[in-house]
Amino acid sequence: MIERTFAPRLMEASPSTAFAFLTLRAVKNISLVCLLVCALCHVAQAQTGDAPVLLSRANSTRAVAIDYASGRGEPFGVTGRTKTRDFRNRGAVAAKSTQARIVLYAMNVRRFPDENASAFTAHADANASDGTRLRIRLPVVQVNQVAGKEWMTSIVVTVPNELANVGDALIQIAFRGVGSNRVRVGFGRIGGGLPDDAGARPTPAPTTPPVVVPPTINPYTGAQPVADTVRFLEQATFGATPELIARVSANGFQAYLDEQFNSASSDYPALEPRPLSSADYCTAEAAIPNCFRDNYTMFPVQVRFFQNALRGEDQLRQRVAFALSQIFVVSGVDIEQPSSMSPFARVLLRNSFGNFRTLMEDVTLNPAMGRYLDMVNNDKPNPARGIEPNENYARELLQLFTIGLYQLNLDGTLKLDASGKAIPTYDQETVEGFANVFTGWTYATKPGATPITRNPQYYLEPMIPMANNHSTIAKELLDGVVIPATAASASNPNADLQIALDNIFNHPNVAPFTAKHLIQKLVTGNPTPAYVRRVAQKFNDNGAGVRGDMKAVITAILFDPEARGDIKNAPDYGKLREPTLFVTSILRLFNATSDGIGLVDQTGGMGQRVFQSPSVFNFFSPFYKIPATDVTAPEFGIHNTNTTLYRSNFVHTMTYDRIRPSTLDAGATGTIINFAAWEALAANPANLVNELDRTMLHGSMTPAMRDLITRTVTNMTTTTASARAKTAIYLVATSPHYAIQR
Repeated sequence: MIERTFAPRLMEASPSTAFAFLTLRAVKNISLVCLLVCALCHVAQAQTGDAPVLLSRANSTRAVAIDYASGRGEPFGVTGRTKTRDFRNRGAVAAKSTQARIVLYAMNVRRFPDENASAFTAHADANASDGTRLRIRLPVVQVNQVAGKEWMTSIVVTVPNELANVGDALIQIAFRGVGSNRVRVGFGRIGGGLPDDAGARPTPAPTTPPVVVPPTINPYTGAQPVADTVRFLEQATFGATPELIARVSANGFQAYLDEQFNSASSDYPALEPRPLSSADYCTAEAAIPNCFRDNYTMFPVQVRFFQNALRGEDQLRQRVAFALSQIFVVSGVDIEQPSSMSPFARVLLRNSFGNFRTLMEDVTLNPAMGRYLDMVNNDKPNPARGIEPNENYARELLQLFTIGLYQLNLDGTLKLDASGKAIPTYDQETVEGFANVFTGWTYATKPGATPITRNPQYYLEPMIPMANNHSTIAKELLDGVVIPATAASASNPNADLQIALDNIFNHPNVAPFTAKHLIQKLVTGNPTPAYVRRVAQKFNDNGAGVRGDMKAVITAILFDPEARGDIKNAPDYGKLREPTLFVTSILRLFNATSDGIGLVDQTGGMGQRVFQSPSVFNFFSPFYKIPATDVTAPEFGIHNTNTTLYRSNFVHTMTYDRIRPSTLDAGATGTIINFAAWEALAANPANLVNELDRTMLHGSMTPAMRDLITRTVTNMTTTTASARAKTAIYLVATSPHYAIQR
């Protein structure tokens, strides 16, 4: 199904054909899926010093591989026989059918002691009997150093049923986001299948054993490679800039984190609340320009968001807050006034570098969240009047914000019961218990007003408790914890709240749940369980006995070996640049000047209007998989033909035109890119393309793509520096290679 060589073939086309294709893009969904999935899965065959190498025979790319149970060579079946001792029958040896496992052998795998099978992925590419292209995940179940040959690693994988009788398949492993070479393995029969990759060569075991060099922990102090600096800034900011690339590469990543952790926070506008009726207010205040837009839509906070993202010095804080806004979702679809959203945006900024427990409480008591998920003015039960506490916030706090539906291992994988089924984290009684906890809270009292049980809307201060409207019944929480009806806290909304939030915060799911969500937002949509486990461990203990330290979690995410490195080319590594980051990354790299107006319309056309998620489930699901693959890629959930064309149109607008100033706003400047630095390189197209490769693709441009773009720019009939620079930038920015942040 997945055309592995689609992108390389595109780049081998004639310059005019490729230029037209990249300009017009795909107009059919199938073309779009092939184009971008291929970009995600494409792996350059040139191996890097950090790439694992699968061993092959001396005269071919056929793998050195054996059946795990029998020790026999290929062809392999999909079922095997495992010998076990039947102690009920005097220790007789019995055999049972299992899914077949095979052993592959690799070198250049430098593991830390805690990096086991969960740090690896493996895939097979093959042709099905009907000619359909298959890409099948091979679960990695065991990884060991070979005794007496410590430079060699044995990797045991399970053979899925889909590989039955396909003949030769090409198998690849990945470790820390870096893919190996692909080797041939026969299933059911030897021969046929896909051709070897271009440039593939045998990789036999060396005659002289390599020296084993143990891995070391990199503190990321001092100068760092430019390629990984660009990648780091893609993960930690709203886009790299030439100045940041130079400074962070020279000073190191730790220095940048220290700077960011101590930077002053950006802010959102302090807006006055308006009457609930926009019609009444804007009619009475007819002289106010843009009355409805500025007071009853998200426009002011959206404009400030983009101003902060493009120019703010606190890039990491903003990037983490943006990630949190897609976990703890409040949407302007329901919260109409921007004055109501600004305080919530400040909560996320304020807590991005704090403690997760404080974040939970501040989010819970924010009136925008209270309104959005019905916690504010949530009444205690009154059976006589048919009143039961609203369960909305209780349910979403558990399911979407903190622990999820099912129990997790520390590495984010599902815990299973004896029958192999996922174990729920809570039941309906638990939801009802938390719903009763979340009764008795109302809006803060407006200045000069008298407090009442159900205060009217006021969003500038946290919600306040009203004991007379708080449920006093027994409340069942997680893991069998119950707040008795007789407890001292039973009639105290705040005391109950503290018990309930502590109960959630200390649940073992919170660490892997939060770790995986933040990794997906910052680094890669499909992290290995090993990566999740390492970050979850830091969530549980920052090294000083503190749980939930966001600085420690962020550092662990950004400094993890799966995040760092000059080359990341594993098929399932990386993430589609979500619309907001796609827009800001381009504008920051090319030194755009912008007033922030109109940018949300650009990202909205691509499927993401900040502060206006279509539902509490965010713009896209963290569990979304690319169709016909097993690759988790959340951002692809909003990617289709239309949104792709919006991306191309945005790049065209910014490259060949500008976002023109708003005629509704005095002093508006619009958004325009400054191409001067790139025009200075245009006299030498090769140098221009090399610099775009360095700053946009962290040096990962394929030779075919480099040659095509260089020839296209060189052969242009228009030879002005501006035209050459814009053409090269357009081709790279609209390419599938740039679409994927990796």
